[in-house]
Amino acid sequence: MSKHRGGGPRHRAALLLVLGVVSSLLGGHVVQAIYPDGHFDYVTKITDKGHLEAVVADTLKTDDTLFVLTKAFAESGNKQVRFADITLSEAPISGPPYDAGKGGWPTIRYFNKETGKDGAPYQKKTDKSMCDELGNFDNMLDYVEEAGNTALCAPDGSGCDERSAKYMAKFKAKSKEEQAAQLKRLEGMDGSSMKQDLLDWKETRKRLLKTLLATHHTEL
Repeated sequence: MSKHRGGGPRHRAALLLVLGVVSSLLGGHVVQAIYPDGHFDYVTKITDKGHLEAVVADTLKTDDTLFVLTKAFAESGNKQVRFADITLSEAPISGPPYDAGKGGWPTIRYFNKETGKDGAPYQKKTDKSMCDELGNFDNMLDYVEEAGNTALCAPDGSGCDERSAKYMAKFKAKSKEEQAAQLKRLEGMDGSSMKQDLLDWKETRKRLLKTLLATHHTEL
């Protein structure tokens, strides 16, 4: 991918495991999430299985999506990465439903009302190893947006790559009815056969339109 999100630099992420909460569009806005250098804030370090279960249970009371990533050992010497994570050498958590290490590292699951307390695993999109695939900053953001059913691209253009910013600006200037009509058109294409890049762009546009509709943002 060549997309560049927000105004921050690209990262070859040293990060392997992190934890964050992202509000769904129905919840209104991004509440919590994580990544290096302040791209996301508000992180929680999991101390044991009971703590993890409590965080999951609390999330299921809301419209948020909880992302949990697990690593075997803590990183050292990297002051640019903030972790909210499960470090197995410090907080051993094994067995279902979390299955640390299953499918490679990092092990990542997300939890929301749709998945329930057992959560759902990350579905790989490339033939790369998990750490290489999610080590790409844009891939990680795509995952957060898709699983969290949210758009990190805001109506004011912040957090947007160039293509999304142009699309957001175009439809921000249109009426709520026009935005809804465009969303309905795109949803009518669901299930259609198309190349992966076109499918991804369709889903991105749907999330952007939902963001605009959720905020009733119709002014220029």
